[in-house]
Parts: sequence; structure tokens; C-alpha cells
Amino acid sequence: MAPPKADKHSRQQRVSNPDDEPQTPPNPYSGPSHKTTPDPLADNDDDTGGGFEPQIMFKETRLINLQLDSPAVTKQLLKVDLKDRYDKLIAVYKELEQKFYELERLNSELQDKPRNQEEKIIRERDEAMARYQRAREERNNARADLEKAVSRAAAATEEKDAAITKLHEMAIKVCDLQTRAPIVEAIKKTTRLPDAPMLSDGVDIRYESWMTGIKRKLTGNADHFPDANARIQYVQSRAEGQAFRHMAPRLNEESPDPYKDYGDILAHMKTVFSNPNHAAEARANYQRLTMKPRDQFTSFLADFMELANEANIHVDNRKVDLYEKLPPLLQIQILEDHCYEPH
Repeated sequence: MAPPKADKHSRQQRVSNPDDEPQTPPNPYSGPSHKTTPDPLADNDDDTGGGFEPQIMFKETRLINLQLDSPAVTKQLLKVDLKDRYDKLIAVYKELEQKFYELERLNSELQDKPRNQEEKIIRERDEAMARYQRAREERNNARADLEKAVSRAAAATEEKDAAITKLHEMAIKVCDLQTRAPIVEAIKKTTRLPDAPMLSDGVDIRYESWMTGIKRKLTGNADHFPDANARIQYVQSRAEGQAFRHMAPRLNEESPDPYKDYGDILAHMKTVFSNPNHAAEARANYQRLTMKPRDQFTSFLADFMELANEANIHVDNRKVDLYEKLPPLLQIQILEDHCYEPH
């Protein structure tokens, strides 16, 4: 049975009172059957472990302190290389201190890294805000400059318009002072009408048709022919061949009976090309006119209307006459269309 361990108070009493009889515990280092405590700082090549064990070291220290006066302890201490133990303790201490400083440095870096990132983000944000403020100020300045330029341009335009108006007024006054004549605005002319047909021998184009075209042109475009000379020249330009030869003697300024206006030309041409029996001949041709099966209806209708006008046929009689002059097949078709026509 192992002896009971002495507490701290009893150890202090034994150390402080040397007169008391020491109670020597059994020496663990004496005797052949005693197992020597392994050296915590000694090199250990065993695979099971070894090395630094503070509890064993402290236990040996306590035993040594308790047995300083023992010859066995003195003998054991002589066997221990204190310098070697001290060097090993110093090496272990430095290694642990280096690891401690390394861990402390890593911890500091880990703590400083988020702080550095936050400071970087804040710095970038501040720079972006500063750039935004500068851009906003530049935009406002540019807008103000643009508004000033627009105002100056508007003022310049108003001044230019006022100067042009004043210049026009001055030009009008100068012209009025020089000529003393009112300024008449140009009147827009009427739309140009088609020209009258060309009169040659009175066969292809009858005099009546030519006369109608001349009157329509000179009346509808009267502003294009302001005087008698212009009207005479136009009528002359619409004659050729036999008709022009009849006009030529009186177109000369040295003629004893020159044309005074275009009405004189129309009256002259009427005596040349107008037939006194024209109405009777037209009536006879109107009575003889019939449409053959191979004739074009549009051409036949044009001849019918022309002869009806020249023969002075009444409008109420023309419809019946036109029906009678059509071929039988066309008459039947007209009757069928009329019968089936919805009322």
C-alpha cells in the first residue's frame, strides 16, 4: 500500500522547521526493483511516444525538493545533466514562442483583412461619389451654357428678322421715291388649257370645230393673251395649208385691211370654209347614217352626235333615231337589257 501524500501545508511545515524529524518517504530511485522515471527532455526513439511531459518533470522536481538531504537524491542529481535539460527547455520554449508569434500574426492578418477590404470599399465608394458629383456639376454647367447659347441664337434671329424687315421697308421707300409708282403684286395666271385643233382645208377639221376651240382657248386663258396682237398670233399659229394662205395677206402690217383682233380672222375663215347648205347636208347625212355590224360603236356614236348637232336635231328625237340606226342584233340586246332592268 502506497504511503499517503502530504498536502502543501504539511510540506511547508517540514521545510520551515529543520529541527523536526524528517519523515523520509520511500526513495523511488533506490533499490534494484525501482523503475527509473523516464526523462521528459531526453531523446526518445521509441514508436510509442515520449518527449516532453511537464507532469513528470514537476513530479520529479517535487520529489527532489522533498529529498534534498537524502544521499540517494544527491547521487541521482549527480547523474542528471542539468545543462542539457536547460538547453532542451530553452529550445522547446523558443519553438513554442515562435509558433505563438506565428499564430498571433495569422490571427492579426485575419482580423485586419476584412477591415482592409471594408476600407477599400469605402474608399472606392467615396471616389465614385466624387466622380459622380463632378460629372453632375459638368452636366449642369454644360446645360447652362447650352441655354445661354440658345438664348443668344434666338436673340440674334430676332435681330436679323427685324433688320431684314427694316431693310425691306427702306427698299420700298427708295423705290417709291424713285418711281412714284405703286408696287403691283404679280397675279397668278390661269391654268393653261389645251390648244385648238389645226385648221387646214376644212375637211378633216371643220371650221365650226376649229372656231369652238379658238374661242374656248382665248376665253379660258384670257390672261395669257393680254392684247389683240397676242390673240392674232395665237390664231395664226393654229392654221396651216389652205387656211394659212387665206390669212397671210391680211396678217401683213402693210395690208390695206389688216386684222384688228382674232374676231376678224374667225369671220374671214367662216366666209371661206363655212357652207351655207351645211345644215341641210348635215341633215341628209344624219338620215343616211347607220351602224354596220363591223363598225365600232364609239366611232359611230361620235359621227351621230356631230351630225345631230350640225343638223339641229332636237334632243328628244335623238334617242329614238339612235336606236333605229343600230344593227338588229344590237337592238335586241338593248331591248333585253331594258326589259330585265330593275325598276
